[in-house]
Amino acid sequence: MLRRDFLHLGLPMAVPLLGGCASRGLGRRKAPFNYDASDFKGYRSPHVVIHSDASESSVQDVAQRLEEIWSAITTTMIRAKEGFPLEIILFNDPYDFKELTNGHLAGVFMHVHDRGVMMLPYEDGGYEWGPAGLRSDSLQIAVHEMGHRLVDDVLPTAPSWFHEGLASFIETAFIRDNYVSYGVPSALVLYTLREAPILPFETLLNTRVGDQRNHEARYYATAWLLIHYIFLGDDGRNTGLFKSLWKGIAHREPEVPWEQVLVDVFEGRSPEQLEADLQRHADSVVAAKGRIQRLRQIPVEPVGEVALHKREPDAGFVRDACVELRRLFQKENQ
Repeated sequence: MLRRDFLHLGLPMAVPLLGGCASRGLGRRKAPFNYDASDFKGYRSPHVVIHSDASESSVQDVAQRLEEIWSAITTTMIRAKEGFPLEIILFNDPYDFKELTNGHLAGVFMHVHDRGVMMLPYEDGGYEWGPAGLRSDSLQIAVHEMGHRLVDDVLPTAPSWFHEGLASFIETAFIRDNYVSYGVPSALVLYTLREAPILPFETLLNTRVGDQRNHEARYYATAWLLIHYIFLGDDGRNTGLFKSLWKGIAHREPEVPWEQVLVDVFEGRSPEQLEADLQRHADSVVAAKGRIQRLRQIPVEPVGEVALHKREPDAGFVRDACVELRRLFQKENQ
């Protein structure tokens, strides 16, 4: 499945595609539809597989941050199963990635040969912690997709709204001095919550994000807000409800509406009450202009310098992933 992360970029829903091969791509080392991936080498850290034509030091930068965030998420949010790998195709030259997607994405997650893979460009200097989080848009998307992969692995019955809400919340992870915190909204979430009301609960709970082509930003923002409300709303009184929500999803019978799951989790509050409470929380988040109190700082074990090992290159997989990405963009824009 092609996943387009407009939420991170604030882009319009329609993505124009250049006719034929991009003019700047003609004569370049890598051309769409016949992608030469012979320069891509293989690397492995404890939880990440990376295919890249970037320098080993650049790959080390990315692996280091992802392993740090992996450690934080799996000790504070979601326990991972053993042997769980993240797979990434990392482009040294951002243009090589942009010409596959007409320059509209910071990163993408898709399935190729039954393998989930993240594709993103290397951003020089983008893998340091800034004042509010990661400086790199593409790495934030990788963290978002890490959340999806973890949820999919340990809670396969999770609905779209839970997937998108928790993944969007996880991508706000901020690590400093061996502590992790979550919760500062992105600029686009703030803009969306300021400019439009939250998505009605009936719509959020009973559709997938792909069904909301005209309201995708509202879907993401409302799903994020629900998880944010559980962890940070009502002065933190709702935090214990996250485990209840997880259990409610895990044990829900197919005939039970999602509205009933939330009524049970929120101890009898009706969907209408909960929607009103969530709108009030949205208003408070907007009023705070992003200076919302983060989830309390949680100590995490230091990762230390990540050991990066070389592995056999898989140029065929990289080539097929690039060709498939370009094909999907052509199909979506026909």
